[in-house]
Amino acid sequence: MAPLPPQPIPKSNVSPGLIAHILVVKFLDGLPFYRQEKIWLRGNIDLHGATQANCSIQAGKLVQPLINLLMEKQREGPVMHIDETPVQVMKELNKSPQTKKYFWGTVGGPPDTFI
Repeated sequence: MAPLPPQPIPKSNVSPGLIAHILVVKFLDGLPFYRQEKIWLRGNIDLHGATQANCSIQAGKLVQPLINLLMEKQREGPVMHIDETPVQVMKELNKSPQTKKYFWGTVGGPPDTFI
């Protein structure tokens, strides 16, 4: 029997494909984890929202070196453009939903290779 290939999340049976699916449905399709959980339950799959959130956090940790590299490349250019967008966070511990939070989109890098 061949050994298992390295898993993205150690000691987990979550496959790279499942992680990708959870992230695409959450962030591109805008489907919250609790609604994804209901969809999984219809197929008799018990995939809790907390498990999905943990997978997302772990995936973020896995891609952090890539994010750092992209930010490094952005800073190589003469100018960096940043867009500040206010967002509302509905359930944040000890904060009201009216508390302002911000998302910053950035673009920069050498003129011939904007990132």
